[in-house]
Amino acid sequence: MIIQQLCLFETQPSLIDSNENYTPSDLIDLVHEFYGFPELDPFSCELANRTVKAQKIFTIQDDGFKQNWRRAKTLWLNPPYSAGFVEKVVDKLIQTLNETEAEAFLLTNTDNSTAWYKKALNRCDRFCLPSTRLTFYSPKRAAEGKKQDQNRFSQTLFYFGLQPQRFEEIFEGWGTVCQTSKW
Repeated sequence: MIIQQLCLFETQPSLIDSNENYTPSDLIDLVHEFYGFPELDPFSCELANRTVKAQKIFTIQDDGFKQNWRRAKTLWLNPPYSAGFVEKVVDKLIQTLNETEAEAFLLTNTDNSTAWYKKALNRCDRFCLPSTRLTFYSPKRAAEGKKQDQNRFSQTLFYFGLQPQRFEEIFEGWGTVCQTSKW
C-alpha cells in the first residue's frame, strides 16, 4: 500500500518522512519566468505553495490522483519520490498530457533504470539535469533546528510542452538541457 505523505507537517507532524521536501525557490523562479505561476500543483500543501504559487493545489486530503488535472493548462509536479508513488504520477501525467494541450514540469530523482523514468523520458519534449544536487526545504529538519541538507540524489526536470526552445533558453544556465530522441 502506498501512503501519501505530503504536507503532513501541517496536519500530522509525527508522520513526516523523507517525502516531505519542498521545491527550491531558485528552480521555481525559473518556472515562473517560463510560464508564470502554474495553474495546478496536484501534490502540494499551503506551506509548499508559498514558494510554488500555483493557482490551485491538491493536498493529501484531496488525493491528487482522484482529481481532474485536465482543466489546467500549466502544471508543476514535484511529487514524493517513493517507490510505487512516482510511477502512478508519471502515468497520470502522461494520460493528462495525451488528452490535453497542457504544459507540465515534472521534477524527479534521476533513475534511468526504472520503467517510469523511461516513460517520462520518452514522452517529454526536453529535460534538464541540474548542474548540482538540489537542496530541498524540509519542514522536519527545520522543526528539529537542523540545516537544510543537499539532496543525496541527482534530479531530472522534465518539460512537456510546445516551447522546447524557450525551455532551453531559460534552463541552460541551471543545468544541462537535453533533447529526447524523438527530436
